[in-house]
Amino acid sequence: MLYAWAAENDLFNPLRRDSPMRFFFGLLLLCFCSSSIAAQEYPTDRGSFLIGGAFEFSSRGGDLYEDEDENRESRIVATPTLQYFILPGLAAGINASFARAAQDESAFSQMRLGPVLSFHLGSQNTSVVPFIALSPLYIRLTSEFDNESESNTGFAFQAMAGLEAFVARNVAISFGGFYLSESIEVEFFNETDTFSGTTFGLQVGVTAFVW
Repeated sequence: MLYAWAAENDLFNPLRRDSPMRFFFGLLLLCFCSSSIAAQEYPTDRGSFLIGGAFEFSSRGGDLYEDEDENRESRIVATPTLQYFILPGLAAGINASFARAAQDESAFSQMRLGPVLSFHLGSQNTSVVPFIALSPLYIRLTSEFDNESESNTGFAFQAMAGLEAFVARNVAISFGGFYLSESIEVEFFNETDTFSGTTFGLQVGVTAFVW
């Protein structure tokens, strides 16, 4: 309707010299009409954004975790993600994970960062959306002790599957299980050894959809 009104008033004619602003206003109106036509109809539609993550804090003690001076171990983990739906139900973006553990004068930190591709099986009337996410990751480990630090790097691959349960129009609680395979290179006396390991786990987080 707005497009027809603009055409009738000759707003899209760049040759008119009586009012150049009419032409620019027509272009802005055309862009608005185009974005309205392509507006998202549901959270996982093309053009939507996904912003999510999880946060964990723990303080561990007892004979298993305390050191000789009975200092407890404190641990913080944050796993943010930002994704854009390039197709309905298919999103691509960035996954990250930041972890830090500290005990007395020693500390350990880990960073994982890499691209992510996720598949969401939802539609306009879906309140629970199954999803699968795949992500190759770069790893950096840093250990600190007595004012000295040492860093090591490696790579990982993470696969996750779960459900997103919507509690509001744009907000969902995510539940999922994940598999993580890691490989770290550590240097000892000018020789490099590679250590690898796998992790199976469960994760609960909050996801916001901008659409």
